[in-house]
Amino acid sequence: MDFGNAVSRVGFIAGLSTAIDLMDPALHLHHRWVAVLAGRIGQAMGLSDAEVRTLMLAGLLHDIGALSLTERLALMRFEEPSERSPGHAEHGEVGYQLLRGFGPLREVARAIRFHHVEWRPGRGHGERGVGVPAASHILHLADRLAVVLGPGTDLLQQASRVSRVIRLQRGEVFAPAPVDALLDVAARTGFWLETRDSVETDSWLDRWKDLPSEAVELGPLAELFCRLIDFRSRFTSTHTSGVAAMCKAIGDLCGLPGDRVEALEVAGHLHDLGKVSVPVEFLEKPGALTAPQYLRVQAHSYETYRILRASGVPEDIVAWASYHHERIDGRGYPFHLGGESLSLESRIVAVADVFTALTEDRPYRSGMDAAAVVRILRRMGGGALDADLTALVGAHAADLNAERAQAQGRAKIAYESFLGRIGPATC
Repeated sequence: MDFGNAVSRVGFIAGLSTAIDLMDPALHLHHRWVAVLAGRIGQAMGLSDAEVRTLMLAGLLHDIGALSLTERLALMRFEEPSERSPGHAEHGEVGYQLLRGFGPLREVARAIRFHHVEWRPGRGHGERGVGVPAASHILHLADRLAVVLGPGTDLLQQASRVSRVIRLQRGEVFAPAPVDALLDVAARTGFWLETRDSVETDSWLDRWKDLPSEAVELGPLAELFCRLIDFRSRFTSTHTSGVAAMCKAIGDLCGLPGDRVEALEVAGHLHDLGKVSVPVEFLEKPGALTAPQYLRVQAHSYETYRILRASGVPEDIVAWASYHHERIDGRGYPFHLGGESLSLESRIVAVADVFTALTEDRPYRSGMDAAAVVRILRRMGGGALDADLTALVGAHAADLNAERAQAQGRAKIAYESFLGRIGPATC
């Protein structure tokens, strides 16, 4: 099997954005609304296919820098200009810093950075000494439209009202060119109904998924999303990097072929992808989670499975990444698999995840040393975890722990650099 297969950039990011919006019912499909609206406004302006794709991808990821549920819900209001908080733009800078280093998303990152900058004299053309891309102004308009045009509204009635408000804010809050293009097409009832259907059926997004220009290599994409997952909280800021390093090291100890070890490392980078659906408030809660909160956290491994399956990721990697909370005795989640249903690689990711998590500080406990971790792993061996793997890890605990620590040390430096770039106002 070719584990180096490229995946659809659109498919992967569309699945991720849907998971982000699972934080709360009020966020349902918000990113997709913004993506489709931005793309359709861009088309109405006569932009190229490449520019429309940038708008669409920026729409799918535009709130990636809003790390908590509180932040996300605060953004879901169509305020009058006087009501807007200066903090509105901060998550755009966070999103930009998270994405800017990945070549295939560089233009997307630039659009996201300023998507809350209003079109006002002295502001609409520059911010922080940097020119504001036209894509940011289109994204700003699409985002504010999506806030009031999502599910549960009388779409046509709302569209008419919002069109009037936007017309009044043309040249002040919103850039003139996107507003003019929108108002031109908004006169057609079909525009709004087609937009709604495109969001709900994915038809507008699907047309881009199989284009050769949308293919990106899975390995670098997995490393990027490793940071998106981990950098949401200081308690998880290096977790995925540690798990990926452990997966690779254990795979080598097991004598797996080089291509499978590389794929196993990718699975480690992707195993917690579904945690983008979990509010950071849950991850940082110092006390016990409520029953609903615990269920929301548990669902993250299923969300990993769903995102990866929809993205064209090789099936083996999907399973290895998604089954990291399954257990040998069948008492894990989300599928309650066990025994022979779990491949060696899936068992490795599970052991690597437990080992790494136990060494880390959490809001409710301090991290453990390697000896204490090995004692717990041995107790879990044969029941929850693979007994041969826990014995192997125990025999090589010092070396494995050193590799984990080195990987997490590098990730910590990257995290601190990220915090330095976004500045204290956005931390």
